[in-house]
Amino acid sequence: MSAVFTVITVSYNSAATLQRTIDSVLGQSLRELEYWVIDGGSNDGTLDILKACRDSRLHWLSEPDQGLYHAMNKGLARARGRYVALLNSDDLFADDGVLEMVAETFAGAEDCVVYGDLEFFNGQGETTRRWRAGEYSSLRWRQGWHPPHPATFLPRAVYSRYGEFDTTLRLSADYKLMLKLGLAGVEFRYLPRLLTRMQQGGASTSGLRSSWRHNRESFRAWRQLGETPPWLLVPRKLLFKLKAHRDARWS
Repeated sequence: MSAVFTVITVSYNSAATLQRTIDSVLGQSLRELEYWVIDGGSNDGTLDILKACRDSRLHWLSEPDQGLYHAMNKGLARARGRYVALLNSDDLFADDGVLEMVAETFAGAEDCVVYGDLEFFNGQGETTRRWRAGEYSSLRWRQGWHPPHPATFLPRAVYSRYGEFDTTLRLSADYKLMLKLGLAGVEFRYLPRLLTRMQQGGASTSGLRSSWRHNRESFRAWRQLGETPPWLLVPRKLLFKLKAHRDARWS
């Protein structure tokens, strides 16, 4: 069976949440998928969960890595699906029809990006914020806009053409890759529906220190791509997120 999608989950000591993430992936109505869990050498029971799964679509690797983006790149090197989804080990697809609808939005294209809306939830499963991404415009990058990365999907061919994640960045390699695609004129297709639910408390949503580091790396990403960072990039990013979250909350 050829895979329409490869889903990649990076994990480390994720026994408390990984099973529900696995169920979210393997429960998708689109059955033509392969699922890679790239584990960093867990010692908390994560491997017991992986060993217990008998679904032939699940593959896993457990060994030390050099961080989140290095592990993602290891998953990309193993991907054989036409399209790629990245789902963190404590996150979920919004429903069982997400991958099927995203594949329909691609409509066979291998040179575009599909993105949608994102929802945040707490440890009790309660929704705390919603992020409505909105329609794409290349000008919006300079206004602080970027797509919600956990709700963004790429063809494997785009990774092959434009490169993988920059492992010198600890929190913003996904931002840099999306910015690189935007600057290159790659088409972004907005699917106006909730695609991914993200548990709060991850590396990029865990306080002021991580927010400061994330924004500092965003400046670096612009410069590394040969561009001058927009004036007032950080406050513009903050205003964009506040508006996106506010609008979704009242939708």
